Amino acid sequence: MSGNRAAVIGAGLGGLAAAVRLRARGYDVTVHEALDQAGGRARVFRRDGFTFDAGPTVITAPYLLDELFALVGRDARDYFELVPVDPFYRILFHDGGSFDFVGDEDRLIAQIAAISPRDVDGYRTLARKARAIFDVGYTKLADQPFDRFSTMLGAVPSMIKLESYRSVYGLVARHIRDERLRQVFTFEPLLVGGNPFRTSSIYLLIHWLERRWGVYFARGGTGAIVQALTTLLAELDVEVKLNAPVERIGVTRGAVTSIESSDGTRSAADVVVANADPSVVYRDLIDERDDPEEAGAAQAVVAAEPQQNRALPLLRDPRRLRQHPAHEHANDDPDGSAALGRVPEACGERHDEREKRDDVGASRGANVD
Repeated sequence: MSGNRAAVIGAGLGGLAAAVRLRARGYDVTVHEALDQAGGRARVFRRDGFTFDAGPTVITAPYLLDELFALVGRDARDYFELVPVDPFYRILFHDGGSFDFVGDEDRLIAQIAAISPRDVDGYRTLARKARAIFDVGYTKLADQPFDRFSTMLGAVPSMIKLESYRSVYGLVARHIRDERLRQVFTFEPLLVGGNPFRTSSIYLLIHWLERRWGVYFARGGTGAIVQALTTLLAELDVEVKLNAPVERIGVTRGAVTSIESSDGTRSAADVVVANADPSVVYRDLIDERDDPEEAGAAQAVVAAEPQQNRALPLLRDPRRLRQHPAHEHANDDPDGSAALGRVPEACGERHDEREKRDDVGASRGANVD
């Protein structure tokens, strides 16, 4: 196919996943990573014979990984092993007590009753609220673009109805009275670097997400998933270049044309996926002085925001760009990613070209905690 040169900036989980999806669509893909290993915030470090995950440690929506490998005719189980975690978390209180956070409601209720019987009904109400937030925040909104004010405005009624204007702690405290249990059901925003007293209660969707799909550990650590993805990409003839930071995205007349590496090498690109912090892309990778139209292009370029897993944009014509959140409850990945969600079909392809392609579907982001 013509115009099929794709460059992915960043070999975090989001970038690696985007590379797989681009390859599945027939693009000739190259991944450019600034560091000496793939993984981004999911990379590992080694010391004294031990391997440590630098960031995310558990998986909370494993079906997304299965889907990613299936896109190219592979079975994820042939590349890595996921082990269910039970309990999901063990919360230790200062008084020596503890609470096992699990997916089974009967086990949760029994523990709540042992600590504060009056909070059992409150928890049931809170769980229903968390499920409603999940149904909207994850099922309906997680993969939607919020590139226009009108789009964001359309989500406001649902957010108000779900009390998203309250903090996580504020909403939990309306239903749970025991302070220890309030701590139990408000700690999850900490996984994405959020303050429960300030983070929007929309993050309570994590509670239901974990109850629905469980929590898993990759045998060998999260780095095993990164290794699996790089192995898969090698099988698909996708090159992952390490120690290859990109210093510039070339834009001409409002369209992406190339990327330039730190060694001065310029590579033509019809499509660019920037799996990096938005501030870096806006501030450092596009120089509007070289092309008057790049000023507008800079406003259109969106990159994945690791800490919130917000997007995996596919750039061809920045003026047509849509920002697609790929919310992966990547609760620390934040790389999102993060973001193992599908490359948005509305991004980076002109409408006539897009209509000719097979739709690989729509999914939410990878959930990596």
